[in-house]
Amino acid sequence: MNTESKTKRPGVLIKRKPLGVQSGTINRVAEKIAAAESATLQEYELRQITVSDIELWDEQPRKFHLNLEDIYRGKILESDDNYKVKSEQLEELIGLSMSIKEFGILNPPLALALPGKKVQLLGGQRRVMAFIFSIFHIRTVENENQEGYNEIIVNPEPDMSLLYIERIEVKVILRRPDELTKERMAMIDNMQRVDLTIGDKLRWLISFADRRESLGKKIKWRDLIDTLGVSRSQAYEWLAIVDSRKDAYVMEVIKKVISNLVSFSKLLEIVKADQELRKLLHDKWFGDRPAPDKISRVSLGKTDNLKALRTLVLTNSEGEVKDHFESINWDNPKNAKKGFEEFLIYWERKHG
Repeated sequence: MNTESKTKRPGVLIKRKPLGVQSGTINRVAEKIAAAESATLQEYELRQITVSDIELWDEQPRKFHLNLEDIYRGKILESDDNYKVKSEQLEELIGLSMSIKEFGILNPPLALALPGKKVQLLGGQRRVMAFIFSIFHIRTVENENQEGYNEIIVNPEPDMSLLYIERIEVKVILRRPDELTKERMAMIDNMQRVDLTIGDKLRWLISFADRRESLGKKIKWRDLIDTLGVSRSQAYEWLAIVDSRKDAYVMEVIKKVISNLVSFSKLLEIVKADQELRKLLHDKWFGDRPAPDKISRVSLGKTDNLKALRTLVLTNSEGEVKDHFESINWDNPKNAKKGFEEFLIYWERKHG
C-alpha cells in the first residue's frame, strides 16, 4: 500500500500582543508627563527673596487687620481702634511665627515677578508677616541644660536692616496672569493653607463678581468649584447670591453674614425667596418691634383644627409665599402657630 505522506501546510502564525501596558502607550504617557513637568517649570520657580523685596497684597481675601507697623512693634497699641481683634490676630500669628522659627515655612507664599528683583505677593501674607515677627521678636536661647528653645522677646526697636538680609523662599509666577486670574490664584492659595470663614469667602466673592462684571464677564460655577472648593450644587447657591446681591434685603443680610451676625443659611433662604417673601422674612428677622405697652392686642382665640388653618393660609397666599407656607408642617401646633404669625405679617403687608 502506497502511503504517500501529505505535505502539511504550515499554520498561520498569529502574532499576539504581549500582556501588560504597551511600549507605545508608555511612550505617549511619558511624553505627556514630560510636557506637564516642563509647563510647570515654565509657570513658576522657587526663589530665595530678601524680605525687603516683597510687596504685600492690599486686596487679600482674608479679613486681616494687622499691618506691618504692628508686626515691627510686636504689640498692638491700646489706642488702636481695632485693639481687640488685632490682639487676637496677633496671638494666632505668634503661634505661626514660633512654628516658622523652628521648622521654617513649609508652604512657600505665592508671588508674581515684578521688574528687577521685587515680587508682588499674591498669597501667604500671613506667613510673611509671621516670618518678619520671628526675625524681630523670637530668639533661640539655652536653658540650664544647654538645650535650645525659642522664646518671645518683643523688641521695641527692631533692627530694620534685617529686612535686607533675611531671605524667605517664595513661589514666583513667571508668566503674568490677568487681574482676575491673579485674584483666583490668591484665593486658592489661602484656601489650601488655612480655611477661610464664610464671611471671608463671601466678601471676596462679591468683590470679585463686581470686578468681573466691570469687564463684561460673569462668574461661572466652575470658577467657584476651583476657587472656593465647593461642590457643583453649592456653587449654584453662591451664584444665586451673586445674581441677587444688589437687592436691598439681600445686601443687608450679606453684610450681616460678613460681620458674623447672621448665619449663611438665612442668606440662602432670603436669596431663594421672591420680593414679597423677602420682605416677610426681613421683618421677621430684623423688623423693628413696637414696645409692648403701645400695642393694642386682640385675642384671636384658639383652634385645634390645624387643617382648616392651613387651608385659610394657602387660600389667601400665592406664588413663592404660598410655596413657603406649604412647606410648613401644619400638623405640628408650634409650627402652625409660627406659620400663622408669618401669614398675618404677609397679609398686613399686602392689604394694609
